[in-house]
Amino acid sequence: MTMKRTIAAAVAALVLCLGIAAAPGRNPCALCGGQGKTVCGRCNGAGTTTTRLRNGRTQRTVCAECGGQKLLVCAACAGQGWKNAPPEPRRPERKNCATCNGRGSVECVQCRNSGYGAGKSGCTACIGRGWTFTNILNGERETCVSCGGSGTKPCHKCGGSGRTDCRSCNGMGYFEE
Repeated sequence: MTMKRTIAAAVAALVLCLGIAAAPGRNPCALCGGQGKTVCGRCNGAGTTTTRLRNGRTQRTVCAECGGQKLLVCAACAGQGWKNAPPEPRRPERKNCATCNGRGSVECVQCRNSGYGAGKSGCTACIGRGWTFTNILNGERETCVSCGGSGTKPCHKCGGSGRTDCRSCNGMGYFEE
């Protein structure tokens, strides 16, 4: 047990002497604790192993795994003592939609081409005149009940706003890349 403490103290002193410290953006290796070396698992840090001979006796030999050095280069961090921190998640970059210039809506094609103005279309009951005939033979007419005499109704495509959602960006106004 004292051998392990001695080795741990020696490694800690070596780390301090070499100035190996966790730099920003780097995490100390979990396996070696940032030291870059681990205790040999075959000899448990003794540097020698005991081999049983055919005659029943034992013989101490230099550990074949660590070569008597007692420590091995950490396999998890390749002896660096640290692992790079995971990269920051990339946030998608927003770019304005070229079709709607970032507004999310475009001018309504239905009412723009109607000739009645944005958000309006011609009344179908009076054919945009604002009145209907009550008697075609003598020319009697009355104010259209459907549009109130204006000859227009709110556009059914845009609901009277004069704009519809942009199809290119689905009304978002931007794309994420």
